[in-house]
Amino acid sequence: MKCLVSIFAVLLLAPLAALPAVADAKTTEQAPIHGMEELRALLANAVSKQARELVIPPGIYRGGPGKDSRTVLTLDHVQDLQIKAAGVIMVCTRLTRALQIEHCKNLGISGLVITYDPLPFTQGDIVKVADDGSWVEVKIHQGYPLKAYSRIDVVDHTTRMRKRGMPFLWGAKASLTEAGVVRVTQKDLGKIAGVGDLASMSTGSEAGFPCHGVVIADSEATVLEDFTVHCAPGMGILESGGEGRAHFNRVRIVPGPSPAGATEPPILTTSWDAIQHKTCRQGPLVENCVIKDAGDDSWSIQASDYLVLKTEGNRAVVAARDHGANNLQAGDRLRLSLDSPEVTIRQVVRKIARQEAGLSPAVLEQLNEAKQYSSWRVSADCLELMLDKPMPCAVGASVYSPDRHAEGYIFRNNQVHSSGRILLKSGNGVIENNRLTDLHGIMVCPEIPGDAAAGMRHIIIRNNVLIAPGHCCENTSSAQAGAIAVVAEARDPKNKGRKLFRPPGLFEDVLIENNSIQDSDGVGILVTSARHVVIKNNRISGSHQNPPLRFGAAAGVDQGCAVYLAQCAGVEFTDNQVEKPGRFLQKGLIVSDDVVDLKNDGKLTTQEAPP
Repeated sequence: MKCLVSIFAVLLLAPLAALPAVADAKTTEQAPIHGMEELRALLANAVSKQARELVIPPGIYRGGPGKDSRTVLTLDHVQDLQIKAAGVIMVCTRLTRALQIEHCKNLGISGLVITYDPLPFTQGDIVKVADDGSWVEVKIHQGYPLKAYSRIDVVDHTTRMRKRGMPFLWGAKASLTEAGVVRVTQKDLGKIAGVGDLASMSTGSEAGFPCHGVVIADSEATVLEDFTVHCAPGMGILESGGEGRAHFNRVRIVPGPSPAGATEPPILTTSWDAIQHKTCRQGPLVENCVIKDAGDDSWSIQASDYLVLKTEGNRAVVAARDHGANNLQAGDRLRLSLDSPEVTIRQVVRKIARQEAGLSPAVLEQLNEAKQYSSWRVSADCLELMLDKPMPCAVGASVYSPDRHAEGYIFRNNQVHSSGRILLKSGNGVIENNRLTDLHGIMVCPEIPGDAAAGMRHIIIRNNVLIAPGHCCENTSSAQAGAIAVVAEARDPKNKGRKLFRPPGLFEDVLIENNSIQDSDGVGILVTSARHVVIKNNRISGSHQNPPLRFGAAAGVDQGCAVYLAQCAGVEFTDNQVEKPGRFLQKGLIVSDDVVDLKNDGKLTTQEAPP
């Protein structure tokens, strides 16, 4: 049924009576068009009969949420069902969640394609830039929505990827100025945008409706296979909570066909992340997948810490830093670090607002006055817990749960052509045999305040090919400053605006092996805050052909080197090479004075390096 995809651009906007014929090797019959109610009825019937398999007839299923629903499709408490949807295309006609999977176990879906009409993004050519750089005007490409979406990415016309060095363009505002032209206003636009550049502009869900294309919530062993998302109002696929153990095989987050009448192909898929996993007990297996042109991170494992707000014997009240991480369960462990004692949750007594949790006036004042990204900036909802023993820390300390970090993940044999990161906030994971082009890089970082709790052990990054990394928005204050970066940072208490690296021990047992990093204009490998690290047989080729961007400048990272090590204990550095670097490479390897027990003398072979 490949023909269904090939005619999809016409199907989106064409009247039903004018649909073209479907043609493949066997048939030239009319493309089957169905309402979304037919698809809901098929699913409901299979669930009610506790069927083990459902084969959905191929065709276009078009529509929005059903009556009294805010999602297009919902599968709730479904177990041991395999849904075969080869040749099935869901066309969602409202910018809301396409598929909600919750409290399911051993649910498999194969062959399904999800897209939206109207699209959750638009695009065009930048035709005018303000003299002071404060706004740009974008002529919308034919066939794309005439919408004033304000989440903007400036895109290189030649590479059709985010322009290198683009600043963060948060807080932009957009308005329609004349037929087919959108003006986007933001003070930093002039730093990067020029006439002739492309721009994509996207949005989330409609007001009152949930975002993201697919959400897998509190489920176990979900399998998505030969599953495609062309676009989404938010993330493409989000897995959150539950036992986890998802398996994504041949999942594709890729642009759909051009809309009817369009002369330019799409330059965007999801408005935000392509795929994200968070707060699951066990991590996913993601293999043989393709991710292209996402609006934010390409693939990530997210995690949260919890601020301790009250302790009374074996009882404690905590609040998650991530507002979506309030799903601790009995049996989950809490700890301060990799080396600290643990407590185990016996019961989650209740979820409660902070004003009703019996917190002291001093604690409430700290919470209510906490600034963004500070230690006390946490969710307004609290969890009251019964523990197996008293919490091993005082009020104001941070703890984390290794049982809610989606540990045990594997990301292998995937192809990513997208600007966003591979972002890991969890350990016991493997990133291997992937081809990653034009992305920011592979980032292992807890992304929490410097005194918050985190710990990651057993991380393997091997046999990956990274081509032209560094496409993230330039950020001098972030220490995620290498094509492969294992890093944890904290604010310098003595120097405002400066960053420090956290001491060794936040990461442990890290292997970075046999990776090929090509055409990077900055640091290839950066490791901090780690102990027992092996870096061997990596190749950094063709780097530093252009002046490097200033990633990590606030932490003192020198982007003129190929490898940067700081705050590490026990590093084996063996048989790594820099090949054919450009004139902006100043030094192959920089080792900070706080690195101890560096083995093999830290030798880095450099071929054709500058003098």
